[in-house]
Amino acid sequence: MLDKFVEQIKEAYGTDLISIILYGSTVTGEMTRQHSDYNILLIFNSFTFSHLRALTKPIRKWVKAGHPVPLMFTKERLLKSLDVFPIEFSDIKQSHKILFGEDPFVAMQLTNQHLRHECEYVLKSTLLKLRQEYMSAAFDGNKIKALLVGSLSAVLTVFRHVLKLLAVEPPVKKLDALNILSEKLDIDKSVFITIHEIKNGNKAAAKVSMDILMEKYVTEIEKIIEKVDNILY
Repeated sequence: MLDKFVEQIKEAYGTDLISIILYGSTVTGEMTRQHSDYNILLIFNSFTFSHLRALTKPIRKWVKAGHPVPLMFTKERLLKSLDVFPIEFSDIKQSHKILFGEDPFVAMQLTNQHLRHECEYVLKSTLLKLRQEYMSAAFDGNKIKALLVGSLSAVLTVFRHVLKLLAVEPPVKKLDALNILSEKLDIDKSVFITIHEIKNGNKAAAKVSMDILMEKYVTEIEKIIEKVDNILY
């Protein structure tokens, strides 16, 4: 499926295509049957609406097979977006596979100042969303579980980058980063591990009170936000 998709993109886009890059859980080794897919980044010399239209057919088939729509950038726009997406590009830089073309991440430079801002933004926006959506989900265990599971990946991703802000080289795998961060910031990692187990279908873990788990989850996120607020660059 992946090889066929690469050939279809090359055929649809032609010589303006610079790179096709695989990233995410497939590359880091965290792929699970329930929640993983192929994440693709496409990089072009130029990108017009006509180009977008040409990509519609292969990408619709790709999405129908269960994969997300690829990220699409021109090389110039990619390099001008490092300040906006430092977490995403830092993750891709650390763990990716070139399926076609050149590697734009070799010489890419990312700053801790931009990284800190996005860590703060993701954590605080996640906290706000959890509070807001809890009000409509309160006392409904299934809805609360969906909130917990749906937010976990982004939170664990940020944890890797909080380690960078603390001058600690983060491991590739999110749970390994959680273990280190829990020691550095004195947080209760069991809350996040329980949600991770629920996400991966552990029925025993899912027997806990979702309401209490949400309370603990929000409390630990608040602790981490306080720590990030005090990191200055």
